[in-house]
Amino acid sequence: YMHSGWYWAGFLARASAFAWGAVESLLYYSTVRKRVRLGLATQSDADVFLLWGIATTSAFLMFALTALGTAVSGSQLPAQVMVAQSFAGLAASGAIWLTFFPPALYTRYIQSA
Repeated sequence: YMHSGWYWAGFLARASAFAWGAVESLLYYSTVRKRVRLGLATQSDADVFLLWGIATTSAFLMFALTALGTAVSGSQLPAQVMVAQSFAGLAASGAIWLTFFPPALYTRYIQSA
C-alpha cells in the first residue's frame, strides 16, 4: 500500500501540517522577540513559540526521514533512520515538556536572558 498515490498524498498532507506549524511558530517567535525588545512581551512569551517551533520542526523531520527511508529501502526502514527519528522525537517531546511544564531553573534562565 505504500506505493499507492493515496498513501503519499495523505503522507504529504500530514507532513505539511507540521511544516506549516513550524514555519508559523518560528515566524511568530521572531515577532514576539521584537515585542520583548519594546517591553510589550516577556522573554518567556517568546520562548514558548521557539519551543513549539522546535517541536513541530522535529515532528516534520520525523515525517521527512520516514519518506526518505521508505524511498531508499522500501517498507523496512533502516536502523539509522529509526535512530535519527528517535532523536527527533526526543527533541520534540523535550520542547513540548518545557513549553507546558517548565522547571523553575529553566524559567529563571529564560527570564535572565
